[in-house]
Amino acid sequence: MAQVATRYRGVITAYEIGNEPEDAKFWRGSATQFANMVATAARTIDAIDPAATIVAPAELIAMERKARHPNESSASTDRQDFLGEARRRPSWAANVDALAFHWYPRTSAPPSRLRTVVARLRAEEQAAGLQGVPLWLTEVNYRGVPVSPERERTLVKQTNELARSLNLPRVYWYAWTDLGPADLLQFQPGSPAAEALRAHWGHARPWSEQNVD
Repeated sequence: MAQVATRYRGVITAYEIGNEPEDAKFWRGSATQFANMVATAARTIDAIDPAATIVAPAELIAMERKARHPNESSASTDRQDFLGEARRRPSWAANVDALAFHWYPRTSAPPSRLRTVVARLRAEEQAAGLQGVPLWLTEVNYRGVPVSPERERTLVKQTNELARSLNLPRVYWYAWTDLGPADLLQFQPGSPAAEALRAHWGHARPWSEQNVD
C-alpha cells in the first residue's frame, strides 16, 4: 500500500480496500483479520496521501445470488461481522471516510428497491456507530438483458435519480467499458444505457457532487 500510495499520490483520489469480503472467492479469513487489513491500509495511505478518501469494502447485494451460485462456499466475513468490528474497536473506523455497497438487481425489478436497500444499510451503520459516514454505490448494474432500449434508458435514469435523492455521493456503473458481462447493461458508446446518462445529465461524466463513472 505504501508503494501504491507513493506512486499515485494525487492521481488516485479514493481507495476501496477489498472487494465483497462475504464472498469466499475474495476473502477466506475472519472479520477481525479483514478489519485489521483495512485499518492498516487506511493508516498507510493516510500517512502518505492525506487527501485520499478511504472507502471500506463493499458488500454485494443481489437478490438472486444464492440461486445463481448454489454451490458457492460462504466466507465468515459478511457486512454485519465487519461492522461489528467497528462497534468493538472504533479506532479502526476513524480511518475510514466512506462505506460502500454493490447492487445487481434483475432488469425486472423496480429501481425503487434501492430505497429499501439503503435504509437497511444505514440502519446497520447506525447500530455500529457509523451514522453520518457517506455511503457510496461503487458497483451497480441490472442483470437479465436483453431488454428493450427504452427499458435500459429507464433503469439508468431512475436509478440515478433515486441515488441522488438518497444522498449517495458516488454511483459507479459496472462497467463503463465495452467489456462488461453479457448479462448486464452495456455502456459502450452509442448504447441505450450510455445515451441515458448523456440525455439525463447532459454528459457522461460526474455531476457537481455525485459521480457516474
